[in-house]
Amino acid sequence: MSSSTTTPTTIKLSGTDLTSIPHEVYQYAEHLDTLELPNNRLTELPLDLTTRLTRLARLSLSWNQLPSLPPAVAHLEALRELRITDNLLTTLPPELGRLCSLEFLNASYNQYVRLPIRTTLTLTLVRAGRISHVDELSFASLSRLRTLILSVNQLERLPHSIGNLASLQVLSLASNRLASLPDSIAALTALQTLTVTWNRLQQLPEHVCSLVSLRTLDVYSNQLTQLPCDLSRLSSLTVLSAARNQLHTVPESLRELTSLRTLLLDYNDFHAIPPCILAMKRANANLATLLMVHNPLSDVPPEHKLSNQTLQDYLAKCCAESTCGTGSESTTT
Repeated sequence: MSSSTTTPTTIKLSGTDLTSIPHEVYQYAEHLDTLELPNNRLTELPLDLTTRLTRLARLSLSWNQLPSLPPAVAHLEALRELRITDNLLTTLPPELGRLCSLEFLNASYNQYVRLPIRTTLTLTLVRAGRISHVDELSFASLSRLRTLILSVNQLERLPHSIGNLASLQVLSLASNRLASLPDSIAALTALQTLTVTWNRLQQLPEHVCSLVSLRTLDVYSNQLTQLPCDLSRLSSLTVLSAARNQLHTVPESLRELTSLRTLLLDYNDFHAIPPCILAMKRANANLATLLMVHNPLSDVPPEHKLSNQTLQDYLAKCCAESTCGTGSESTTT
């Protein structure tokens, strides 16, 4: 805490085994800009405190034992950052939607079963809880949302209203139970990072190719047997991770991704190196990382399948040969 000779605007009391809000917080509540009380044993955010924190911009209550947030959290009208990671929360109060100044919410590692129906947050991070569904109207008012992380939950579907997130740049849905993505995801034209790792996707819908701003597409560890045909529309894509799926081929349009720097296709079901990959490796100087190990590649000599490096050496050799350089046919031993 700041010196007693001046009125403090910041109080930080981390890991002090607090079970209740200390007196000095109440004493200076009206002046506080930052209040950090993580790694304690707090079980509530008192009503009489929230009504006095009229200037508070940053609040951290992570690693406590809060079972809920009170509706009175709506009184924190100046709040821009809220960290409530690793508590006992099972839901978020709808009153969070009244915090019109809120830019950052990290509510990871809780026990969510649902999200509030309506909110108006500008930046939201929610991950590692137990959310099993997201209400259809949950995203209706989040037109300024830029980052949404719902990783490590039990989501089986996304609401159609996710398409309302016109400003969304980062969407992480890792480690859920998603078997499909809604068509409305095509409206997320500002999206730069889409992470759907460790889910149950059997196909990646063609409307993903409408995400023209996408730079990173990560679908690691799903049940995909093919990728969308029109990948060439993702002209800004620099990272494509589709490892640990059931892919046996890739679309010819892949070679047109001239900005691609990383392509991960290891642990799939490729029996031959697709010609378009050889063509892309030869023509695309930006492609720095290409992984295809742990595939049943029958057209690669056994000694070149021992490691990624030996496979890279073999691909480089193939790309130097005129028959492979055209990308018109597969290499054989």
